Amino acid sequence: MADIANIKPSTVNVMLGRMAKNGLVEIKKDENNSKLSRVYITETGKKLFKKCDKLKKQLDEFMFEGVSAEEVQNFNSTLSKINNNLRRKLKEEEK
Repeated sequence: MADIANIKPSTVNVMLGRMAKNGLVEIKKDENNSKLSRVYITETGKKLFKKCDKLKKQLDEFMFEGVSAEEVQNFNSTLSKINNNLRRKLKEEEK
């Protein structure tokens, strides 16, 4: 998860701990491997996710009103290139 989000594993642990404390996820030790923990979304978490997803869709509709699909695709492509450049630079500086 940390690699996907490009954050430190300790940050993921803190975030998941807060989410568990707020009843959004449940964290359980793996039955077969005590080194692993499994994270499960709760019903409260699912409801919040649906609400956030609905709001995101509304925001997208508002932001991209009058913008063609091609323009959105070009915009996303440009942002992706910028993101890749920044990630590459960060990795270079970590060395």
